[in-house]
Amino acid sequence: MASTFANAFFTIIAEQGRHANFGLRGLRGISKARNLSQQAFNFDDGSQAIIRQPFRCWSSATSPKASLWSKRGWTSQEDQFSHRRICFFNDTVRWECDSAMWCEDREITENWHDDFTNKQGYTGREVFTDPYPNIGRYNNLVQIYNVKQFTHPEDVLEAFLGITSALSFKFNGGFLCGLPVMFFDASLLWQPTNLLRRRTAPKPTPSRLPSWSWAGWHGRVTASYFQDDFQSYIKQDHFWRPEKHIIHTTPLVDWSYQEKLSLETIQLHSDWYAYKNSKLGEDNALPAGWSRHAHFKEDIDWYGDRQSLPSVFYIHVSLPKIGFWHPIPLCDQSERPVIRPMGGALLSCRTRRAWFTLFQTFKSKQGSHFASLHNDIGTYAGILRLHNKLETMKNPASRTICELVAISKGYTVETYVPESIQLYEFMIEGGPQKGQRYDFYNVLWVEWEDGIAYRKAIGRIEKNMWESANLEWIDLLLG
Repeated sequence: MASTFANAFFTIIAEQGRHANFGLRGLRGISKARNLSQQAFNFDDGSQAIIRQPFRCWSSATSPKASLWSKRGWTSQEDQFSHRRICFFNDTVRWECDSAMWCEDREITENWHDDFTNKQGYTGREVFTDPYPNIGRYNNLVQIYNVKQFTHPEDVLEAFLGITSALSFKFNGGFLCGLPVMFFDASLLWQPTNLLRRRTAPKPTPSRLPSWSWAGWHGRVTASYFQDDFQSYIKQDHFWRPEKHIIHTTPLVDWSYQEKLSLETIQLHSDWYAYKNSKLGEDNALPAGWSRHAHFKEDIDWYGDRQSLPSVFYIHVSLPKIGFWHPIPLCDQSERPVIRPMGGALLSCRTRRAWFTLFQTFKSKQGSHFASLHNDIGTYAGILRLHNKLETMKNPASRTICELVAISKGYTVETYVPESIQLYEFMIEGGPQKGQRYDFYNVLWVEWEDGIAYRKAIGRIEKNMWESANLEWIDLLLG
């Protein structure tokens, strides 16, 4: 379906109504008449103002003003891939394309283009136009998609397949259950921004949606926590976040997956970190097709200390007009992209686990739910970002013991925490101190069922606290 919409000259979208048989209003002699009422105000100088009809809320399928069509998951493909759209909504008609939107109750003004951009917000389509893998825009697309609704929740990955198939031409290694393989260690660090609901198929059909993927949960999710580390590689963005302001993620385990327990495991290969670290070597050690170039720091739009800017950038032979701050894996356009099966729900690795006590829960102003963790002697050790609500533990004897498994490492050179990243451990008594290096392990809180572990929450444990705990090696199998 994605290719059908992408190759259509334009798409007619029946956005109005609550079912597929509602039809298109206002076609004389064919359909029911429109009921378009406008509220007008006349001024003493002879001018008139009209309250406009609201059009679709682009950025949030949970908005009260959003149409039922925009809330549905299966309609995402026609919205994302159609280059031109004629939309019937609120008894009006509007024209949309990749650069403009025209509403029949709207007069064209000098600033129509700026107004269109501001009103439209982020649609998610931008990720398809970039010639390189843009993890930031992909994450924004996931945020828009994951609040949409399905009659059958198990359809969430199938309805998203057109998007991941198209992006597999740019994201090296393709996708596994909605997570880009080239960023896999970091992509596992997605976090809820409010409470989530587990997506499961109706019984007796078992759910194939993995708990470790955002697709296994319905609700708002974010990847801003790790995004800066992976977003700051495009020089043409005229943006540079100094090393001391980046939260780094480094691999810890080797991941494999299998569709079923009875099938063989397939190892996941991600060259991102090797490519990133290649900038530390000599020119002849760069990956094939990459070259190093000097630049003037004055050319970069940076308002901080220019001495923190890199003195070189990198260019790949396939993208000669785009500069990168370090080499990244790029797809060979002469080869077929990697399209992985949607049913690869079992993720495995060898890692270590430990147990910590869930001490107290709290809620941020943005609506996220957290829990502080203590070690066995009552000292602060880390924090969890919860997927489901837990009541605050007032009785120490009833506090929950959490089984945590390590999935990657992280650190900041000099802690600078923008509000959007929300490292709330800095607000907890006994937590890390701002302005100092912060080393930690990224962990999952898991519960086991029939030999398979399921993700309950994600968090961070301070490095010294994790390494001094009673660690145990395990063969982890995530479902």
